[in-house]
Amino acid sequence: MADHSPAPGRLPAPWSGRAAAVFGVTLSFLVMLGSGAALFVAPQGRRAAEIGWTLAGLSRELWEAVHLATSVLFASFALWHLLVHVSVYRGLLFGSPARAGHRAETGLAVGAVILVLILAMFDLPPVSWLVELGGWFKRVYWAS
Repeated sequence: MADHSPAPGRLPAPWSGRAAAVFGVTLSFLVMLGSGAALFVAPQGRRAAEIGWTLAGLSRELWEAVHLATSVLFASFALWHLLVHVSVYRGLLFGSPARAGHRAETGLAVGAVILVLILAMFDLPPVSWLVELGGWFKRVYWAS
């Protein structure tokens, strides 16, 4: 069995809520990304059951369960991340006496999110292209 104790002369790192939040967000995001990709290419529910579709040994129903569970976990870790990094966000938004905040970067991020929401709500490209591609996988690719 591997010895995971710190190297001689090094103390073990103390528990860090910040580190746990960062790793939790990252790992749950990666699993959610993979399950989302699996569901994107999966056939529709009834068709998936008819043909016995699986990916990496998991049925569509199980991929949906993985995606839902990791989405809830991701949201929980993201909220925790926000709470333990409030001072960092405050500094990035409002700056300090010596430096201005990152208003341009904040504006870019907010603008990108609003743009994607508008494109999705009005079924406009390139969001509509992604929806069409997902529909093609579900209705055309798996129909044969």
